[in-house]
Amino acid sequence: MATTTETKAFHLEMRNVYFSVQRVSGYRATRFLQLVDRIGGLEAAKRLLSAGDISNGLTELCLKGCLQHSMECLVLDKKWRHLFTDDQLATAQRRLEQLHYRVPA
Repeated sequence: MATTTETKAFHLEMRNVYFSVQRVSGYRATRFLQLVDRIGGLEAAKRLLSAGDISNGLTELCLKGCLQHSMECLVLDKKWRHLFTDDQLATAQRRLEQLHYRVPA
């Protein structure tokens, strides 16, 4: 269970996903940011992980060489892993592997 402090910190990190990607690639994932702001970063990540397929946004990050800035990488970071179920972590890992991205240890 996430504490309020963790939830707020993760929310800020999810917002940073948007701004990092925009800064390094120019890509604006506006719907991603709107979702994060509307329901909170943690809930947004969980909702996005429950979607079956690789999103257009993640594909765009791959094409721009920015997968290291993805929500999936953030979720798999050791700092945040405990906020997610094994299934959610496996989904994040699988999506990145499908795009031939290896998450740093």
